[in-house]
Amino acid sequence: MSSEPCTRSRCFSALLTSLNNALEQFTSASPPFKGDLGNFDATRFKTLLGQSAAALAQEGNKLAIAFRTDPVPSAPDTRSMCAHAEQRTVLVLSMYLSMPPDSGKHVLDAVGKMCANAVAAMIDLVKALEARESQSLKKEEADAAILRTVGAVWEKCDSIAKDCPASNGECCAKVLKAQRLLVTDAVKELEEAVKAATDESETKEAADGYDEEVEEEECPGETWTPNERLLVAPGTGLLKTSAALLKKVSESVGAATASDNCPKAQLMRYASFGRLIQIAANKYCSYF
Repeated sequence: MSSEPCTRSRCFSALLTSLNNALEQFTSASPPFKGDLGNFDATRFKTLLGQSAAALAQEGNKLAIAFRTDPVPSAPDTRSMCAHAEQRTVLVLSMYLSMPPDSGKHVLDAVGKMCANAVAAMIDLVKALEARESQSLKKEEADAAILRTVGAVWEKCDSIAKDCPASNGECCAKVLKAQRLLVTDAVKELEEAVKAATDESETKEAADGYDEEVEEEECPGETWTPNERLLVAPGTGLLKTSAALLKKVSESVGAATASDNCPKAQLMRYASFGRLIQIAANKYCSYF
């Protein structure tokens, strides 16, 4: 941060500039990674990154506590607290850039996104502090915003410590599992639509011959053509097969990752195919 004397507002502005610069690095299409895959300890990296994220959350918490009650910190104290928050952000960024560029696309993207989310939450927190300082919000509104945003900082930083993948294989296995769950959900939705359409048809048949009007309710299958109805059963079967396939592949990828027995390029192809299957399943279900 600048060595110039500053007011609290200028301190917050300088911190926001640093946070936004870091966010650009996390979201860059080609970050300057500098790690060496041969000497990279993924487990140690995950531990250190989690600790760095926890330290960032602590600084966010200190800022939130300090500025929620009067008297608020002096300008010099604010400057010191902002400088500590900036240092913790730089530490998280340094850890991220220490990853080898050939670690694998999925793990690099996943770690970058997690770190970006944590820094974005810090930006929201500092903006809430700025709003309190400038009195652009009522005190109650500003305090609520500070509580909400510092909670988001803790959540995003905690996610790094708990969910950060240690390797590209682990990341690909998680991607495949997520796609399988989405396809399974699509199967359930389609089966529910079929059941609702069947129930609706039976209700209308039972109502035939009665003078009383049956209340019309929207049914997913009402607009299905006869040809579309013919496609539902085999389509549902195909989706179930896709979900089972994704389950087998994700389990195999997990086992191969544990034994370090699967080439990186092959892992990435599996994850890409999983996404394609999930997209196709959603597109299919959107027709009904």
